[in-house]
Amino acid sequence: MTCNVPLVVIDDHPIVHAGVMRWVTEASIATGTVPAYRSVAEFLDERQRCAGPTGVIVFDPERGEDRPDYVGLQQLCDLKHRVVAYSRIASAEIILKCLDVGAANYIVKSEAPQHLIDAIMSAQLGMEARGPLAAAAVRAGQQCGRPELTAQERRVLIEWLLTDNKESVSKKLHIAPSTVRTHLQRIRRRYSEIHRSAPSKAALFARAVQDGLIGIHDV
Repeated sequence: MTCNVPLVVIDDHPIVHAGVMRWVTEASIATGTVPAYRSVAEFLDERQRCAGPTGVIVFDPERGEDRPDYVGLQQLCDLKHRVVAYSRIASAEIILKCLDVGAANYIVKSEAPQHLIDAIMSAQLGMEARGPLAAAAVRAGQQCGRPELTAQERRVLIEWLLTDNKESVSKKLHIAPSTVRTHLQRIRRRYSEIHRSAPSKAALFARAVQDGLIGIHDV
């Protein structure tokens, strides 16, 4: 028997809600009811009143003329939801930033619906898959000397750069201090492998700023 993995759509366009629901139904993906929200705030407000299990969220980070909603994306990822960013924005910089924040995948709305279906199914299984444009953005980033860090490695790096010690990161991410140290060792090794060594915290901060993982004014 196939277990339902909850699916939520967060997008300020009702037509997107309808489209995603239709594609999911046609693909016979086991999700149960698919609730839709217009913003992260609306979703979080309802979650506080009626807590539910974590699941897969199809989320459009675009906010008109404003900067993409990276904060909202971070909030969803911090709650352990598997987020598929789904937006009309095809900028490699924004794709990489969303993946850095913790999105399991990024699909551009101009891509075939099957790519979104594949992304949802991969997220249900806890796998990180890439749509065509997201895969191209990652490859381009690697060619520019940008290491491919896992979502957890990115979270550990960002939290560590924003705090004073590894114990704080451990508490925030609910992992052991030894696991934090292991992730940081792997991150340093990945940078070293592409000849961009970062032996100190200051050096890692500089690399993270260069790669768009964190803003210079965030600390």
